[in-house]
Amino acid sequence: MKFTIEKYPQGLDNLAIITNLDEPVDYTCDFLTARDDRGYLLGAAGVNFYKLEEPRFEHIIVSPKYQKTKLGGILMKRTERWLKDLGYKAFVAYIYNTKTLMIKYAKKFKMKPYKFTDVGTWWYKSLEEGYVLS
Repeated sequence: MKFTIEKYPQGLDNLAIITNLDEPVDYTCDFLTARDDRGYLLGAAGVNFYKLEEPRFEHIIVSPKYQKTKLGGILMKRTERWLKDLGYKAFVAYIYNTKTLMIKYAKKFKMKPYKFTDVGTWWYKSLEEGYVLS
């Protein structure tokens, strides 16, 4: 499996369709992608660097064939390392209250809620020991 950073990954639209992604893909993201030896897109984690001060984690999309293989967790950990290597102290994500699976993963990856709206919650993950998002 090969991991790369891509601006607009070939195969992303198809991956969004076969996974029944229920939100529009944010094409302003940079994507950490996972591809097999033939170049087939197996998964992608999208981060938007342009909306907020901290990078905003927008998408994690994994091919149905790889959804029970920990690829999502690997993409998440590699995305954290990528952001830390770029010098960021934290990243954020907005998760709708109806996305119970995403909330479960936010907690699993030690993200913390910091702002609430009527329909969702802003979460952050510190990438630096002791850093707290203000």
